[in-house]
Amino acid sequence: MGIVRTLEDLIKEKDENVEFKYLYLINKQLKWCRGCLNCLKKGGNFCPLKDDSAAIKEEIDSADGLIFASPCYAHQVSAIFKISWTASCTWTTCRNILIFRPL
Repeated sequence: MGIVRTLEDLIKEKDENVEFKYLYLINKQLKWCRGCLNCLKKGGNFCPLKDDSAAIKEEIDSADGLIFASPCYAHQVSAIFKISWTASCTWTTCRNILIFRPL
């Protein structure tokens, strides 16, 4: 978290009114994607996994800006970050590309 706190300090030097809110994924219940594709075929509300993904999406949607940070394990982000990133696919890019664009 040291680098994120440093970044926060640098940003606050430019604008002291900027507020930061930290979201710790380790404190959230996130389940592994099963690859059923319901989120892409029918929409994110049809995901059979009932976890904290929707609450995380609400927090992200309400933010003016985002900073993502994760420990690096074997040159990769943590598993919990990968789980949340997979869930976020249905919120933006994948859904728009696969559902709303003609092939």
